[in-house]
Parts: sequence; C-alpha cells; structure tokens
Amino acid sequence: MVGGRTETFEHLKPLLHDIGPKVTHVGDNGVALSMRSHESAIGSADDGLFRKACCWRKRAEFSREVAVDVMVHSAIASPMVVYRGPFVLQQPEEAWFDVNMMQKDMLLAMELGRKLNVPLPDDRRQQRISNRRARHGFGRSSTSP
Repeated sequence: MVGGRTETFEHLKPLLHDIGPKVTHVGDNGVALSMRSHESAIGSADDGLFRKACCWRKRAEFSREVAVDVMVHSAIASPMVVYRGPFVLQQPEEAWFDVNMMQKDMLLAMELGRKLNVPLPDDRRQQRISNRRARHGFGRSSTSP
C-alpha cells in the first residue's frame, strides 16, 4: 500500500511492482500508515485468538497436527491462521516478526485510534500480553512459544 500524490504513485508504480506483486494507492500522504495501523489492530486480535486456540489445544490434549489441519481447513481459516498454522508444527530458528515489532505496531494503532476517537480495548489487552511475553524473554529475534 502506498500513500502520496496520485501522479507520484503512477510515476513510481513500475518500480513498486518490482518490489512486490500487489501495489495499491490508498490516498494522500499518511493514509498508508493509517491503513497499516488498521491492519495491525485486526492482526493482533487474530493473533491473540490463534494463540488462545493453541493453548486450548495443549490443555485439551489433542495433537498439534490435528489442530492445525482443522484450523487451516475450516471456516476460521483466515489468511493469518493459514500462514501461522505451519509454524505451530515447525518453528523457525529466528522469529520473522517479533514481540517488539508487534508492540510498536499496536502502539501506533492505539495512538491513531485515540486521534480518531475509536476505542481499541482488544489492542490494549494484546499490548499487555505482549509486554508480559517480552518480560519472559520473547522479545527481539526470539521464537514464539
């Protein structure tokens, strides 16, 4: 997603397509940041529910493989669940998106929410969870539990 003047976007569009396959002009300067914060708010809630489901699975004693298979092939198979599911089965050596990055995105989303007078109680809850995770050593470049 790109914010800025339409003429500038059209001029740079071929270069942007070299960087990524989908390029969307979302409006004037600053609008892309708002859109990114919007995505972060949705993503943090989705991630929180995914983590809750993983904890439930562990306590209910059904296998990871079964849980991931059901989640990625059912009505709850959001793009985030489909993307994150395989990491439950085999985690990478180093996190690609760590707790510190999530905290930054959530802070930006909450700040924008305050400016727009849109309450984000789920983001505040996710921020508290991220803070706890960071205190327990799951900050920068660590693999999620």
